[in-house]
Amino acid sequence: MPTQSEVLEQIVRLVGDGAGAPVASEVAAALRARYSEWLVTPGKKVKTRPIDVWEEEDGKKIQAKFQEIGRRMVKKSKDKKKDKIDSADCTEACREVETAATSDCPHCPDPGI
Repeated sequence: MPTQSEVLEQIVRLVGDGAGAPVASEVAAALRARYSEWLVTPGKKVKTRPIDVWEEEDGKKIQAKFQEIGRRMVKKSKDKKKDKIDSADCTEACREVETAATSDCPHCPDPGI
């Protein structure tokens, strides 16, 4: 099983993959802050922690959600006609993906974070 630090680095890379480029350090820090505790906390709908299933089928679904966050960050930045994606774009994109009606992610965090 990967360590919490390793998974956090994978999250940053996955979001960058979705965005089409590595994320800025500000965005990487926001992602680490947002998901650090979430990784090691069991979900409300399941008894496993995200880190426990990271390399399994459910983990692959979670990883796809992070790529979606990257795509949404780019869209938010373009919609605002900004040259650079910032942590506000990241937070908005995270909340959108976490609360999407089509979300099939039992491990998604509460949207309030």
